[in-house]
Amino acid sequence: MDIFHKLREFVTKPKGSNHEVSEVCSHFSSQPHHRALDPQYLSQFHEAIKKRPSLGNILLNTAKDTNDTPLLLAAAETCIVRGGYDQAIALLENARCLYPQDLRITDTIFRAKLYKLDGKTDNIGYELKDYFCFFPFVYLSLTRGGGCFCCCSSWLPTTIGNVYEDDVNNVWNSPVIEDIRTSILDGSFSFCDKMSCYMIMLRLLPHRNTLSDYINDKVGSLSPNIKEKIRSIALEIPTMGTVMPFKPFFLNLANDASCNLACPSCRNDKIILDTTELREIDEATDNVVIPLLKTAAVVELSGAGDPFASRSCMRILGAIDNNDFPDLKLVLMTNGNLLNSEMWQRFKNLARYVASINISIDAATQQTYSLLRRGGDFYTVIENAKFAGQLFRHGKIENLKLCYVVQKENFNEMKEFIYLAREIGASQVHFQNLANFTFTTEQYIEKAVHLPPHPQYGQLQELIKDPIFNDSTVILEVRV
Repeated sequence: MDIFHKLREFVTKPKGSNHEVSEVCSHFSSQPHHRALDPQYLSQFHEAIKKRPSLGNILLNTAKDTNDTPLLLAAAETCIVRGGYDQAIALLENARCLYPQDLRITDTIFRAKLYKLDGKTDNIGYELKDYFCFFPFVYLSLTRGGGCFCCCSSWLPTTIGNVYEDDVNNVWNSPVIEDIRTSILDGSFSFCDKMSCYMIMLRLLPHRNTLSDYINDKVGSLSPNIKEKIRSIALEIPTMGTVMPFKPFFLNLANDASCNLACPSCRNDKIILDTTELREIDEATDNVVIPLLKTAAVVELSGAGDPFASRSCMRILGAIDNNDFPDLKLVLMTNGNLLNSEMWQRFKNLARYVASINISIDAATQQTYSLLRRGGDFYTVIENAKFAGQLFRHGKIENLKLCYVVQKENFNEMKEFIYLAREIGASQVHFQNLANFTFTTEQYIEKAVHLPPHPQYGQLQELIKDPIFNDSTVILEVRV
């Protein structure tokens, strides 16, 4: 029996019935946490609430002072039906802190924000139907233990398979990734954490009517040999279906967590890999990574540690040459402590391959840096970043991005960091929201200043009103 008929039965039941509320909430609790609420179900619920306002009143009264997620979701949807978008958001913000990867929660908040902005509730569950995302069709992220994702795991937290246990071709077109691709094609984006993906929140996704222009812009810096190939295939992707007949063009290698630092936002202590894991990584490098690199356009090193502290990444960097990898571009994601002129000279072959160097710093002062980037040296990083700035200035690399994970301890230094980035000569500054990789729920709530329940959230929002944050070189996730 669908939700509308189930709710219609409640007309004859006593007002305030616990059974009534529990029946409604059972439908919300039965929806999987790793997906947004089903659009058809949402439409039926909205219709039922419109026809039975008293039930909405019961839900709102029952939801007061509760942490029960299904009940809060039902109450929030009731607010949305009535145009109370701020109330819907307020009902769920604490639940979002407690369960940051529950996509039922984050999607409902996203829809409430969007409805408030647009002033209407059209296409419930399909609000992004006019937009497209290429990531699940062209991108593969390999994580520790062999698990794979088709986007950043913070933005799309559903794994698509494991290449340590299955053939990479099976993983690349697994039933799970087919479901994810379907969600992009139908416009629901139901596997995406829409409150974490800045492409969605900052409205940077390409419109389906302008895909050709978007693709031309994105392939502009690629090697001429592969540029036209990717362009022609990308244009066909929206009509290809859910099975991709080609291997991923973009790779993120995050299966080696080796790093010279132990940043609290990433890990509790330094990670030292044992011989078994090192052997698994070596085998994956030989049997999975290097074969994929030969047909890839871009590879990101390293999505989990530091490429210059990773045995596997250093091996890959040393193996890249014009004969086997003529079309490959590199994105080096590093904490910067080891990226000096001596290291650069060690890999003289890299100059023509590096599309971007992304340096995570998270501070504008030595004191804050020592707190958030354990084991690193602020002054060493700044000197190395200036060296990278010279590489960018002289055309040796195509982009230099400085990254900054916004949290309670450092948000007051964001403005100073932009000035520092200009001194270094960076081409981009990326302020990222804090994800919860290592913290207890209580610790995360205490540090996540970008979330509205945080006591200093208002100070952060006031800070980013400064015009300096409107600079075109600044990516500001905390704006949303």
